[in-house]
Amino acid sequence: MPKNRNDSPLQRLQRPRYGVDAAAFPATLGVAGVACCLAAGRWRPRRNAMAAAGTVLIAQIGIYH
Repeated sequence: MPKNRNDSPLQRLQRPRYGVDAAAFPATLGVAGVACCLAAGRWRPRRNAMAAAGTVLIAQIGIYH
């Protein structure tokens, strides 16, 4: 019996590594969402549409990963 586990004849099962492929994409969504929310607070015309767009962009970060 081998003393080292790496010498085992059976291959060790490894878990797949699923990660974010494009890390800049969720960061860009977040920046755009925050910019929309800040713009909605500053400008009067179309305030609700701008706030809704910012909220949707920020919410997409949570479901992206």
